[in-house]
This record gives sequence, C-alpha cells and structure tokens, in this order.
Amino acid sequence: MDVILLPVYKSCFFAVFALLIFEISTVYTYVTLNFQPEIVRINQNISIECTVHGIDTINVKLTRQWSKGPDLICYNGHPIDSDKYTETLSYGNQFILHIRNVTESDVNCKYQCRYGFESNAKSIKSTKEHFEYPPDKEVRAIIHTNETDQRLTVNLHFEKVFPLPRCVALIG
Repeated sequence: MDVILLPVYKSCFFAVFALLIFEISTVYTYVTLNFQPEIVRINQNISIECTVHGIDTINVKLTRQWSKGPDLICYNGHPIDSDKYTETLSYGNQFILHIRNVTESDVNCKYQCRYGFESNAKSIKSTKEHFEYPPDKEVRAIIHTNETDQRLTVNLHFEKVFPLPRCVALIG
C-alpha cells in the first residue's frame, strides 16, 4: 500500500512546487496615463504618457495601441495619420503618443492606451484648470474716440477664446 501512495505523494509535491514557482514569477501590471503639458492649448502639441507599472522595460513583442474614442489611432508604433500622431518608446516602462496641432476635435475625447491585456483611458477635458484657447494672432483693436466728451472706446472681438482675457489699457 505504501508503494502506491509514495509516487502520488511525490507528484502532488511537484505540482505544488511548480505552482509556487509560477506564482512567484507572475508579474502584475497595470497602466496609467498622463498628459504633458497638463494645460492643453489649441494649435499646440501635447503628449500622452502611458506608464506600465510592474515592469522595468517595454516588451516590443506585446501589443501597444492607442485609441481616441472608439477609433484606433496607433498600433505598435504605426499611427493611422502620421501627420497628426507619432509614438515613441521611452527608456523604461513608458510609451508616449504625441499629438500635433491640437484642435477642437481632439478635446473632450477619451484616449486609451493598451499594453498587452492592460488598458487605461482618460479624457482631455476643456475645463478652466486644464484648457486654453488662445486668441488668433490676427486680433485687432478697433479704437473709437468721442470728440464731445473726450472718451476713448476700444473694442476687441474674439471669436473663440478660453479663458476670457482681462484687458487693461494704459494711455500716456
């Protein structure tokens, strides 16, 4: 009876030992996103950093992809629009999506990075803390003078500006 139990005992021991080794070598990863710079300005460039926690370096054999809403915009470093997007692998555990010439269509969208089976999504929001729409370089002031009461009126018309500027006029 002892002869039959001994091999079963040994095989159970090896199975448990193998599970322990597997558990020790399992790496738990997750990804996070950060926008650079934190303040998004229309007509300027931004970068989205995808950091993979739990690893030291990006494995180029695992899938990396970027999505904007439901649309895939970059897969393993190959963007669908190379004039708008590029991806770089940084040293270590990050890969970065660069967005050129941010427009209104790039704002209030959810961007997602994926590495292997892990993903995370974050939106570029047009809030007063994180968004600027600078005035067009062609904005001109229209100055009116009233001869009777010696008043000077300055009119500035901005079509799309956020946040609204505070203007001061100094004469003299």
